[in-house]
This record gives sequence, C-alpha cells and structure tokens, in this order.
Amino acid sequence: MSVGIKKPITTNDDPKDLGDELIERLYGKHFESLVRFIRTKYGEGPPHPEDVAQQAFLKLTERRKLSDINNLPAFLWRSAQNYVSSEKRAQATQVRRAPDVESQFFSEKSSQNPPDHVFYAKTQIKKINLKLGKMPATRRRAFLLNRVEGMSHSEIAELLGLSRPTVTKHIARASAEIEQFLDH
Repeated sequence: MSVGIKKPITTNDDPKDLGDELIERLYGKHFESLVRFIRTKYGEGPPHPEDVAQQAFLKLTERRKLSDINNLPAFLWRSAQNYVSSEKRAQATQVRRAPDVESQFFSEKSSQNPPDHVFYAKTQIKKINLKLGKMPATRRRAFLLNRVEGMSHSEIAELLGLSRPTVTKHIARASAEIEQFLDH
C-alpha cells in the first residue's frame, strides 16, 4: 500500500491484521458525528455524549471478532443508544431505591437520628464492605451493579460477558454471604 492511500474498512478484514488501525479509522471518521447524534437525541446528559461515544467504541474494541458485524458504524450507533438506555434505567432505579436504603437504616427522616441508629448503620455498612472485599471480583461487581447501580441481571450479563444464570448465581450467593455474615 502506498503512503496516503487508506485501505477501505470492510467487515471481511481480519482484525488481527488490522489491529488498532481499523478502530482508529472508525474513530476518526465517526466519533464526532456519533457525539452529535447522542447530543441531539438525548441531550447533554448524564451520561455525557462524549462518554457515551467512548463507551460505544470500547464495546467495539472488546469484541473478539469484528468480521461477524455487517455494519460497524451501525454497531457503534446501536451500542451508544443501548448504553444511554442502560444508564437512564440505572439512574431511575437508583432514585427509586434511595428512600428504601434510608428507611432501612434510619426510621426517621431528620438530621437528628438517634445515635444508636447511626452507630448500627455504620457498623452494618462496615461489615458489608468487609465481606464484599473478601468476595471474588466478579461476584462483588455483579452484586454492586445490581444492588447499587440498579442494573438488571441481563444488563450485567452483557456488561461482564457472562450468562444471565451465572450473574443470577453470583448475586444470590453474594446476598446469602452478606446476610449470613451480618447474622453473626
């Protein structure tokens, strides 16, 4: 190939041969238009359009084979839309769950919680963090994504590259371990 002439991007190209070159060319050609699309469709965020575009490209780089994707730009656009939808669902879930967490540890909604309630809550949180720190990384991450970020088992499975039943098992096991640890 001569200098200055770029080989056209095709899905038949072996990503091992192209390496980062294919991603760099896609990035140069589509990043700004993807950001504009996200900004137009979803606004300034959160999540921020630039972050969404980065996540779409990250999703593409995490693929082992690009040859099974018929339309790489369409894959980027769809990944970006999926990411925004997932983030918005997580934010909505987090807002819905926030009062439940508060009521679990603090029976009164005031800045004057009884000291024993505050002490109990802090003790429980320390115990949970201790137990989480001893869990395998995948189990801990699946649990936190579900319970803190509000992601569904399917979303977590896609994000972590696991099957849905495996994610369900990790979350159930983490919950059981924490409950058992708190009971002792």
